[in-house]
Amino acid sequence: MPEQKITDFTGTFKLNTSNNFDEFLEELGVNVVLINMAKMSTPVVNITKDGDTYTLKTIAGFKNSEIKFELGKEFEEARMDGKTVKIIIALAHVHISPKIYQD
Repeated sequence: MPEQKITDFTGTFKLNTSNNFDEFLEELGVNVVLINMAKMSTPVVNITKDGDTYTLKTIAGFKNSEIKFELGKEFEEARMDGKTVKIIIALAHVHISPKIYQD
């Protein structure tokens, strides 16, 4: 299949499946109670764009979040587990590639 250029990834998306999500959250240092709550949720993500700024709203049932960012620019996010991390979100090939940095 030929590689396609993403020009618009705005819209509303619902999680259908996830693999190894609990292991991923453990690596991030999320506590077991929040991991269990996260595994039971089926979040809906809404991505909008205004100029160069994207807004990503996550509705997860037990906790919701909203972040604003520009592609390729570092920003701080207060994660749902209460930790603050620095993130750069960039387009990589045909998928969105977040890079998360913990202090």
